[in-house]
This record gives sequence, structure tokens and C-alpha cells, in this order.
Amino acid sequence: MDPTAATGQSTRDAHAHLSSFFLDAMRLGEPSPPEREQRQRHAALAPTPSRGQKLDQRYVAVFAEVASQPPALQLEMSKMMQDLEITRQFWPPSQPYSSYASPAGSSSRDGYASLIGGAASCAFIKNTTQSGTQRQSGPSSSAQQPLRASARQYQPGPVAASLTVSQYQPYASQYQAEPVAAPLTASQYQPYASQYQAEPAAAPLTVSQYEPYAIVPHQSDYGSSFHQRMRAIQAAQAQAMPSRARRCRTLEETRSALLSGAPMELELVTFPDSAAHVIYLLLHKDGEDYEQIRRSVLAGVTSRVHDFIDNKEGHKVLVELLRACAGRQDEVEAIVQAALAPSTNGRHYSLLRSTKHDYWEKCVKELMTAASPYPDLGAMLLDRLLCDGLLEHDRGGQLLEHCFAKIRQEDTVIVLQCALDKIDTMIELSSGSKCLVECYARATGHQLRAFNDILLARATEIATGKFSNYFMQHILEHGDAETRRLLVERLMADVVQLSLHPIGSYVVEASYRKAGLLPLVLAAFLRLDDDCLAQLVQGAYANYVVHKLLDTAIRVFPRETMALARRIDGLPQQVAHQPYAKKVMMVVGKLLARFGRMYA
Repeated sequence: MDPTAATGQSTRDAHAHLSSFFLDAMRLGEPSPPEREQRQRHAALAPTPSRGQKLDQRYVAVFAEVASQPPALQLEMSKMMQDLEITRQFWPPSQPYSSYASPAGSSSRDGYASLIGGAASCAFIKNTTQSGTQRQSGPSSSAQQPLRASARQYQPGPVAASLTVSQYQPYASQYQAEPVAAPLTASQYQPYASQYQAEPAAAPLTVSQYEPYAIVPHQSDYGSSFHQRMRAIQAAQAQAMPSRARRCRTLEETRSALLSGAPMELELVTFPDSAAHVIYLLLHKDGEDYEQIRRSVLAGVTSRVHDFIDNKEGHKVLVELLRACAGRQDEVEAIVQAALAPSTNGRHYSLLRSTKHDYWEKCVKELMTAASPYPDLGAMLLDRLLCDGLLEHDRGGQLLEHCFAKIRQEDTVIVLQCALDKIDTMIELSSGSKCLVECYARATGHQLRAFNDILLARATEIATGKFSNYFMQHILEHGDAETRRLLVERLMADVVQLSLHPIGSYVVEASYRKAGLLPLVLAAFLRLDDDCLAQLVQGAYANYVVHKLLDTAIRVFPRETMALARRIDGLPQQVAHQPYAKKVMMVVGKLLARFGRMYA
């Protein structure tokens, strides 16, 4: 037999065994999970050789062929095997393509076509072996890329039939492929055609074409692109940022800005000290250029009055400007008109804000103070506040108190009539009840009688309201004597219902503690029968009303109080043993022990 032919046959066999070893090392020929489970079931039925025997049968020829090579080539191939072990750790998981197995690329396992294929592996090994031989004898005409330790830098050589970069898109940024002889097209991978779209394999992806890696620091052009992007962002931010004072202005700088002839900007008073400088210049009316300074501040405020109202420092300047403009009707009118006018885009500004701070409240009060000497301005401002919901606003009570102190009587009548018209809504709100208190205090004549008629007609409803009960308690404490007497008589007609109510019980207590009409309340309790009295004694809220009434009345009306105590003491025992009745029975026992013989 020809030795040359024998050597070639031995080399091809070694290549085939080594190719199988490489495929196994990189786990490229592993079947899909369903096929693996099926083979495991078949393997359970048929005996398999031991692991040691299997390794001997598959790899003895490979290692024999490696041992027969020159020492330099042995070292090269040994290093390749170590590198492949590292490569296998980073190699992507294989995907089963059982529906399109290729003869050139199929493995020895059924129904599976490897990602690279047998021919590709043989060609890779052959080229590598030849490259090692040529390195011993001299330079090669077609240099091959050496295999490196990282799979991310692996560059496969030309093969007969293999996947290209364009058909394996998820790792296109990691593998740079060279032209191949007969690549598979997307039509042959129909199940994955929507995921992997073919591109020319000759041009590898660049950083700009693969955006997820465009900002990775190890890219060569990262430094320049980073600085370019940052310069562009900073330039855009500088254009979008409005000009404003970067530092606190000194007094002279503030004076110069106000004397420049331009309207004062809000940014000038951004800092507390700058606002203090403007206020200082407004306070010193005998200073030089005072008129020009005031007009500059006036022009700036009227152009952005609502921004000044909402600004912590700006609202202080607005308040001081209104005081400085006192007695100058045209200037006050300019500020009021600016506050009431809609914005340039037609937006309606409400003077009543829903904010935690009180900047706007101070400004509105000062506006009313400045406008009140001028009837038309005061009426116009008051009407606007009523339209914006003054009577239902959370700060409505404080604002109404200030307005009533400044506006004319005819304007007060308007406010009271609005309150009478909206009383159904106001008694359901905490803010509305506070406004009713202010309105009732200012009511006179027929409007006062209208309020009293509503209170008498709806006494129980108002007394048991969550917020309106405060309005009722205020009238019981601060109303005139006749009104308080009529209200207590009306409330005592429903004393049992009110005493048992969690809110109404406070109104009953106010009837004898705030109204000063203890005889009427005590007489109402004495008129109750035993069943009603038993309900009150053992009621969760009424028991407090009863024992407080006994403690209060014993010092003023001892005889009537002791009569009520004896009636309570005569109630059935099951009533006395109730949890809520214990406190009342304790008070009754003390009264009987102390005053029993005295008021027998």
C-alpha cells in the first residue's frame, strides 16, 4: 500500500475524529430537549458502554494522531484543545433545526443539523492543521486567523455550507464573517425568517449600525462621540433655560436695574436679599429717583402679576407696591385690572388658590385694601372673588372677615344675599359653615330675619350636620337673646333624638353650657317619661349629656336636679348595669349621698 496514501487516509481519519471531538466540546450537536428525553428513554432499555470505554473508542485515534505530529504542531493542537474548552463556556446554546437537516452539515445524531456542520468543522481543522505545517516550513499564501480564547472574537474561515452573520442576527455584533461559498438564505429558515433578516455578509456591523453597543466605553470612537453629545446637550439646555439672576444683587445693582428704563423682571427678586432691596427702595419715598423706581416696579408687576402672587419673594414686593401706590387711583387700577384680566392665551386666572402657602391670601387682602377707597374697583374685585367661589373656599372665612372690614354696606348686602342663596350648599361644607358664621355676624334687617327663619325651620338638620353644627353652636353662643331662646325651645322638642346622635349631643350640651338657658334644658329632661330617660342613661353619647347636666345644674337648680337624679335612680336594675349607664349611676349615687336629705 502506498505510504503516502496511507498517511493521507490516517490524517483524514484523525481529522474526522478531531472534528467530532470539537463538536462535542462545543456542544454543537446536542439534540433538542424533546429528542434528548426520547433518547434517554431508549437508553434505559438498551445497555450502554461505560464512560471510560466510550472515551477510548472515540478519542484514541485522535490523540494517537496528535502524538504522531511534530512537537511544534503537537503544542499548537494542545493549546487549541484548551482554548476550545474556554470557547465552549461562551458558545451560544444550540437550536434544533430538525426540519431542514443538511447532508453536508448533519451530525451522526438523527433529526438534527448542527449550526456549523461536519464539513465546516473538517474544513476548519484541515485549514488549521495545514496552517501549523506551513508555519514550520514557511509563510502561507493564505493566512488563517488563529483561534483565540474568547468566543466573541472568533472569526470562522471560508466553509462550504454554514450560517453567516446575516442569518444569525442576535450575535452579529460579536462575529465578523467572511464571504462563504453557498450560504443558506432566509427562505430556508422559514420558522425564523421574521426574526433573522439576511444582510450582505461581506460588510460586518459597525458601532453605529448596532445601537446597543454605541456607547460602550471600549469602542475606539467612544471618547469623541461622548464629548460631542455632551456639548450638544449642554448647548440645548443653555438655549432652553430662561435667563435669571444667578446670584443675589446688591443694593446698587438693584437700583441700577430699576433705573435702566426697562420693567422690573421677576428674576430680580428671586433671592430674599434682592427682594429686600426692592422693598427698601419702595419704602424710602424721599429717595432719589423714587418715582422712576416705582414705575419700573409697577411695569414689571402688572406684566406678570400672577407670577408675583405665587412667588415667595415676589408676593412681598407686590404687597409693598400696593401700599406704595395708595392714593394713586390709576396705578391701583392698573394692578387690579392686571390681576383680573385673562392671560394672553385666554386662560382664566382665579385669585383664590388651592395651595398650602398663604402668598396669594396676603396679596388678595392687600388688593382689597388698596381698591376699597374706589367704589368701582372694590365692587369689581369683590364680584370676581364671589364668582371664583369665595363662600366655599377653605380660606373664605378669613377673606370674608377682611372684606367686610373694608367694603361698603351695599357691597356687604350683595355678599349676604349670595350666602342666603347658597346656604343649602354651604351648610354641608366646613368652609361654608365658617363663611356662614361671618355672614350671620354682619346680617341686619330683613337678611338677619331670613337667617333666623332658616335656623328655626331646619334646627335639627343643622344641629346634626357634620359641619353645620358648628354654625348652630356659634349662634347659641353669640346670637341675640331672643334668637337663642327660640332655638333652644325648638331643639328641646327633639332632645331625645339629638342626645342620642353623635353630633347632635354636642349641640344639646351647648344649649345649657353656652346659651345660658339651663332651665329650659333641665325642664325638657324632667318632662321625659321613664322609657326615654332610660334610653338616654344607657346611650353611648347621651349618657355624657345626662351626667354633665347633673353636674352643672346641681349648683344652680339643686331641687330640680335632685328630682331628676331620683327618677334616674328608680330606673330598672338592668338599665343601671349597662356599660354606658355606669357613669351616670355613679354621679347619681354621689348626689343622693350628699344632697339626698337636704332636698328630700
